[in-house]
Amino acid sequence: MLDLYPQSTYRDDAHYTLALDYFRMGRYEDATSECLVALQTSHEKQLITRSEKLVEILTSSYLTLPELQRLQSDAKSDEMKSLITIRIAEKLLRTGDIAAAEEMLHKTALLPSRIKYVSEALAMLEQLENRGMKIGVVLPLMLKAESPSTRALGVEFLEGIQLAVEEYNQKVPLKIILEVRDTERDPSIAARLVADLCTDEKVSAIIGPISSNEVFASAGIANERGVPLISPTATANGIAAIGSFIFQANPDYDIEGAMLRYMLTTYLVLVLLLCLHRQML
Repeated sequence: MLDLYPQSTYRDDAHYTLALDYFRMGRYEDATSECLVALQTSHEKQLITRSEKLVEILTSSYLTLPELQRLQSDAKSDEMKSLITIRIAEKLLRTGDIAAAEEMLHKTALLPSRIKYVSEALAMLEQLENRGMKIGVVLPLMLKAESPSTRALGVEFLEGIQLAVEEYNQKVPLKIILEVRDTERDPSIAARLVADLCTDEKVSAIIGPISSNEVFASAGIANERGVPLISPTATANGIAAIGSFIFQANPDYDIEGAMLRYMLTTYLVLVLLLCLHRQML
C-alpha cells in the first residue's frame, strides 16, 4: 500500500501497523523506526499517543545500546530525541560509563522544560549526584590494543562486575554506579588512576587492580586516603599488610602454602587412620 499509494491519508496508520508487525516478529529496531516515521508525519492525536507508547516500551525494554545509537539520528522531534537519549544514557550507566551517560543527560536537560522527557533527564542527573554510590573499577582493559585476545582478561572481569551490579541495582533503591578505568597493565598508570578515584568523595571503594605489581604501586595511595581497595586476584605476599583498607580476595603465597601444608597433613592423617583400621580388621 505504501508503494502503490504514496499520497494516501492512511500512510501513518500503515507505518504504525508495520511497527506492530515487526514488534511481534522480534524485529524491534525496525518496529521503532516505523513508529518514528508515524510520529513525524501524523497529525492524529490517538495515533501519536499509541506510537509514543510503543516507542517508550521498545526503547526501555527491547533495544540494545548500538540499536539505540543507530536510531538516534532517525528521531526528528525533540521529544523522541530526548527519549532515545535518555535510554542511551541508561544503557551507558549499566556498562559503567558514567561520564558518557552524564554528557548525554546534560544535553537533554538543557532543552526547554516544556519538552517531554526533560524532567526525566533532570531526575536522573539528580539521582547520579545524590543517591548513587560510586565504586571505582581499575582493570587492564587494554582499550588501545588491536588484538581482542589482549583485552579478554580485563573485559571478562568487567563483565562479571557489571552483571553483579546490574542484579544488585534491580533490588535496591540506592544504586551502585561504576567508575571504570583502564590501567593498560602499567603500574604507574594504575597508581595515577587510583589517586584520581580517591579524590572523588563519592567513590566508596575500588575494585582492582588485578596484578600484584599494579596493586603494590597503587594500594598505598588508597590506604592513605582511607578508600578500601580490593584486589580480586593479586597473590603476592605483603599486599594486605600495606594497610587496613587493603584487601586480597585471593590468598597470598604464604596462605596458599599453609593451606597446602594443612591439606597434605590431613591427607596423611587420613591415610594413617585407614592403615590402622585395616590392621585392626
